[in-house]
Amino acid sequence: MTVSALVDTCRDALLLFYFHNMDVRRAAVSLGIAEGTLKAQLHRGRELLRKRLGPLLEERVREDEEYA
Repeated sequence: MTVSALVDTCRDALLLFYFHNMDVRRAAVSLGIAEGTLKAQLHRGRELLRKRLGPLLEERVREDEEYA
């Protein structure tokens, strides 16, 4: 899963916050939403990525340890 596979609202929040380095206020204004809504979207997006990428990251660490 990549950021582009996320729900539009979560994806847009994550992209503005992390990739465009906007603070919460500026990203919220850019999206035309309240700061609290943006924070909720960031939280949801992080959780979705964590759930989907966690197993992949753990697998990669195990593979790296096998070859170390």
